[in-house]
Amino acid sequence: MKGAPRIGVFVCRCGTNIASVVDVPSVVSSAKSLGKVVHVEENLFSCSESALEEIARTIRRECLNRVVVAACSPRTHEPIFQDTLAKAGINPYLLEMVNIRDQCSWVHKADPVEATRKASELVRMGVAKASLLEPLEVSAVPVERKAVVVGGGTAGLRAAADLASMGFETSIIEKSDRLGGTLLSYREAGVDLESKAVLGNLIRSIEDNGVVVRTGCTVESVEGSVGSFKVLLSNGESLVAGAIILTPGGSAVAASQEVERAISSLDFDRMLGGGSSPSHVSFIQCVGVRNGDRGCSRFCCLKSLLQALEVRRRGGEASILYRDLMFYQRGAEELYREACEAGVRFFRCDGPIVFKGGRLRFSSPIDGEMSLRTDVLVAGVGIVPSDSIPELSRILKVPMSSEGFFLEKHPKLAPVEFATDGIFVAGCAQYPCDLRETLMQGSAAAAKAASILSRKMLQTSPLVCVVDEERCRACGECEAICKFGAARVSVESGRKVSRINPALCKGCGTCAVSCPSNAIEARGFTGRQIDEAIAALLGGTG
Repeated sequence: MKGAPRIGVFVCRCGTNIASVVDVPSVVSSAKSLGKVVHVEENLFSCSESALEEIARTIRRECLNRVVVAACSPRTHEPIFQDTLAKAGINPYLLEMVNIRDQCSWVHKADPVEATRKASELVRMGVAKASLLEPLEVSAVPVERKAVVVGGGTAGLRAAADLASMGFETSIIEKSDRLGGTLLSYREAGVDLESKAVLGNLIRSIEDNGVVVRTGCTVESVEGSVGSFKVLLSNGESLVAGAIILTPGGSAVAASQEVERAISSLDFDRMLGGGSSPSHVSFIQCVGVRNGDRGCSRFCCLKSLLQALEVRRRGGEASILYRDLMFYQRGAEELYREACEAGVRFFRCDGPIVFKGGRLRFSSPIDGEMSLRTDVLVAGVGIVPSDSIPELSRILKVPMSSEGFFLEKHPKLAPVEFATDGIFVAGCAQYPCDLRETLMQGSAAAAKAASILSRKMLQTSPLVCVVDEERCRACGECEAICKFGAARVSVESGRKVSRINPALCKGCGTCAVSCPSNAIEARGFTGRQIDEAIAALLGGTG
C-alpha cells in the first residue's frame, strides 16, 4: 500500500467486561507512544452502532490506513470491524484485532496489574504487525445450484424435501434398496403411528418436488470445493453439486450381544403391533451404551417408558431396570409421573442379570437381591454410528468424534456445519436423535445449504495460504497434513508443484509451518509480520 503507515488504535472497555480488570486509560497511554500510531482512543463499546460510525469517521478524518482494535475475540467480532473499514473506504484486511478480553481480563482477573501490562504488550505487537499488513482482495467462484444428500433416512428425506421445495435440484444417494432408514423399521413395526405418518409425508414430498433418488449405491470420491463439488458414485455416475449434506444415520445395538434371550425394543414394537399382550414384561436400559466406547443414546429411556405404559394399558405388568433414567424431551417428566401412577415399577440395577425359567434375577443397590416374573425381556438398545461414516469421513475429510459419529464445527454456533465449507450434517450420523430432533436438523442443514445454493457467485476469503513455486520441491508434506484437502501436488508444465485451492483453504497455516522448503506463506500472517510482532514484544518498541 502506498504511503507510510498511519495506524489508528481503538481500545474497548466493553462496559466493565474489560475495564473492571484492565486499566484501559493506561493501555491507551502506552499505545500513544508507539511509532506509526497517529490516533488512539478508548470506547465504551467499540462494536456498538454509534462507536462503529465514529470509527469510520475517524478513519476518514485522520487518513488512517491501518487499524488496530483491542477488544473481544476476532472470531466473533472481526467481520464487524472489517465491514466498518470497508465503509470508511479502506481495505477491510488492513485490520488487526487484539483480544484483550479473553487473553487479559478474563484469564487474569485476579491480577489487574499483570492483565494491564499484558494488554499493553499485545497492543504493541498488534501495531507492529499492522504496520506490515497489505490490502487483500476477495475472489469469487460460480455456484452449482444443485445439492447432493447422502443418506435416505429421516434427516436426509427432510433436507432433500426442503431443498427441492425451494427450487434447487436435489439428489438422494442411499446405499440400501429402500428409503426410510431406521424410521422404516418403526413404520413396519405397526405401532409408532407418528413414524408412519412422518415417513409417508416425507416420501410424498420428495416425489412431488422431483427429488432424484439413487438407491443401492454409495459415494466413491468427491473432488472440488464449496459451490462446485464433483461426486462420483459406485454405479459410475458423476454428479455436480454446490453443497453436500451427510445423513447416513445410525444403527441399533444388537440386544443379543449384551443380554441373553432379550429382544430389542423394535422387536417388541412388532410384537405389540401384531396384537400380542404379554402379561409380565421387564425392560433393561443402557444395553450396549454408556460404556468405554459409547455414551448415552438419549431416547431409549423414553421409548421403554412408552412401551411400559402400553403394556399397562393392555392389562400386563411392566418393570423397568435402570442404571440411571434420563428424560430430556419436553413432556417426558409428566409421562414418567403418569407411568408411576399407572403402576409401572422401576428398579435400580447393578451387576449381572439372569433370565431363566420365567424369572429375572438381579441385584439392586436399593432393594437388594430381586426376582421378577418375566414373560418377555426387552432391551432398550441404543444407537451406534453407521458403518458408512468412517469412509465418508475419509473421502470428504470431515472429522469424527471419539464415539465414531460425525463431529460438527461448533455445537452452538455451527451445529449442522463442518469446518469444510459446503458440507453439512444432520440426524443420527451426528449423535443419537429422536424423531423431532432429526426432522429439525434436516431442515437446518437444508437452510444452511440453501444459503450457498441461492447465490450465483460465492466470495472466498483472501486469508489463505499461497505457494512460492520457485521454492517448492513437491515433497507432498502440505498435502499430507492439510485436513481440508486444499493442498495438492500436481504436474504443471512438466514440473511437479504444490497448489492450494483457495476455496478450500482456511488459512490455518499448518502447511506453512510444516513446509521444509519454507515455500508456503499464510496471507495476513506472513513470516515477516509475525517476526515483527515478536520483535516488538521482545524489544519493547513499536
